[in-house]
Amino acid sequence: MSHPSPRPLTSLFLAFLIPLYASLAARAADPAHVLFLIGEDEYKSEVTMPGIAKELESRFGMKTTLLHDKNMTSVWKPEAGKRLNDMPGLEALKDADLLVVYMRFRTFPEEQVKSLQEYLDSGKPIVAFRTSTHAFNYASGDPLAEHWNAFGARVLGAPWIHHYGHESSTDVSVVPGAEGNPILSGVDPSFHVRSWLYQVRPEYPPKDAEILLIGKSVGPSQKPEAERDLNPVAWTRTHPGGGKVFMTTIGHPEDFEVPAFRRLVFNGIHWALGKPILPESAKEKHGSLQFELQDGDRVALIGENLLDRERYDGYIETLLTLRFPGRGIRFRNYSWAGDTVRIQARPLNFGELETHLEPFQPNVFILAYGMNSAFDQGVEGIPEFLAGYTSILARARAFDPREIALLSPITLEDLGPPLPDQSSRNRILAEYRSAISGLAREQGCRFVDLCDLSPQGSAEREFLTENGIHLNARGYWRAANRVLEQLGLQGPDLRLEVDARRGSATLAGKAIPKVERGPEGVELAVDFPFLPPPMVPPSQVWRKGSDKGREPPGCALLRVEGLEPGKYTVAFNGKAPELTLPSEFLEKGVNLPTPFGAEEQTEQVRRLVVEKNQLFFFRWRAHNGEYIYGRRSKSSGDPDGQGNAGNDQFPAEMDEFERLIAEKEAEISRLAVPEPVRVSLRKKDDPN
Repeated sequence: MSHPSPRPLTSLFLAFLIPLYASLAARAADPAHVLFLIGEDEYKSEVTMPGIAKELESRFGMKTTLLHDKNMTSVWKPEAGKRLNDMPGLEALKDADLLVVYMRFRTFPEEQVKSLQEYLDSGKPIVAFRTSTHAFNYASGDPLAEHWNAFGARVLGAPWIHHYGHESSTDVSVVPGAEGNPILSGVDPSFHVRSWLYQVRPEYPPKDAEILLIGKSVGPSQKPEAERDLNPVAWTRTHPGGGKVFMTTIGHPEDFEVPAFRRLVFNGIHWALGKPILPESAKEKHGSLQFELQDGDRVALIGENLLDRERYDGYIETLLTLRFPGRGIRFRNYSWAGDTVRIQARPLNFGELETHLEPFQPNVFILAYGMNSAFDQGVEGIPEFLAGYTSILARARAFDPREIALLSPITLEDLGPPLPDQSSRNRILAEYRSAISGLAREQGCRFVDLCDLSPQGSAEREFLTENGIHLNARGYWRAANRVLEQLGLQGPDLRLEVDARRGSATLAGKAIPKVERGPEGVELAVDFPFLPPPMVPPSQVWRKGSDKGREPPGCALLRVEGLEPGKYTVAFNGKAPELTLPSEFLEKGVNLPTPFGAEEQTEQVRRLVVEKNQLFFFRWRAHNGEYIYGRRSKSSGDPDGQGNAGNDQFPAEMDEFERLIAEKEAEISRLAVPEPVRVSLRKKDDPN
């Protein structure tokens, strides 16, 4: 991509792109608004629902809003007079065209369920998943209990009854006679899901429901009665307010990787909105709702300043590496600070980008352009920008990649006087962000919105750039977490649940094979799937403000049932942190740093990533390039040479760089795999 001057666009191409951009803007002007209510702590809806939302935006041009309960823990044993859940923002229901619900055992305050009731009374549609049959669990005697505890049966068409065991799964098939229902267009007639079957028969769903799919339990822990062996797992009906309902009792996180279930979900959403269902021949553009890096993948980062400077801190690469440990994934950063999609100035004889990509053969691309073009050409330059970006994508697709993700530019940070007000620049960047989102949708790429990286709801000012435009370490930490979140990879499920009475335990819903139970407590070996993310780096503050320094990484919820009353010592690998907690705290669940002392291992991975990237930078962009590939690399007899003929040691030195890079990559791959953690709970003798 070494072009010393812009390539002129033909008037015909511009004539095509200008109406294309106009059409993208028009589509974005009044999209269907889908609002998600997320509040459960068993099935990772905090990951799967954002994945669905991003697909609705990038593939179908819809607008989505995600509302999360501040307290995701389900209220198993509600107490009279206590409402422990809080979901701010429910007033947005007034503008929503569709409500998607994935909740379990909530106790919202009265004003919040009032907003939900107003939505239902308006006759608008609802789509609901799995535990939403028992979305509410108010204490007996609470004035909200009678109405809202019956939400599943009254609105969705089924309450919670029981299931057939966490170790079981479900075979799903289309109900005879339902094949012509548009929601089943393109859905396989039979498929398998990880969800354990919910019993709803014989009383539910009600007679007014149309049953679409039936499920049969596979490997149930208790044998279903013959008449209840098959249970509906998806149906439609009309709720009391007059709106459409699409309900499915499927919804385990692994189910969202099943193409038939994904198709069912998107069809159900389109049906509820009254939009045309995709034709049966249409295929999913991605094999997974979540972005996934597979064994041996080769990831190329290409763009301008945003990705070029990422190599200094390495947070994006580190988080992606940690999310897929042990897969031998390799990364190369080919970004260049001054590039645009039309101009990539390079030294003489440096070679086109393809020359450098060819030996690496990337099959995953992460691209980030837009800020330079926004400053250079403004909003008027968007059609030309889209033309250049389309060309970049065509060149990337020459390598037949499995995944392409487009990152938006960041929002400029207002650092106050005497530095300039960034409002006008940010309005232009917002237009480029919308254009890139539309291009990703049209081209079937992932899209990651990096605008406004500041955490929501923070009372304190956090500085994320060095000078308003270049992210600092904390800014790249925020950007990396945003990348994972919007690729559907954030929030690995680290709920460790122990039943001390039975001597059993699960991590993320999967059984832990060996649990040792004794008179004094419990010991178990836990294989955590991921290392913790890097800790938040200190904020780099220019002027008066506060900085809390290094914040803790993500936490695991440790919940222990069946303990004798008293205080217990919790230890990990026999080392600190060693905690003493009362049994009632452990029964409710406590958040602990995870995976228990592995933060230094994570930091070692990040440091190795930075070192590896520095080695590759010196290999790819050698400072003495004139002697390696330029004119002085040739003999005086060469018509293009200047007689120095380079240095005969350079080829061997380039090979040495490759060897050192390979060594770093092997060490990164080894360290990114978490080691088993020995967790012990011992009753403390001292009653104090």
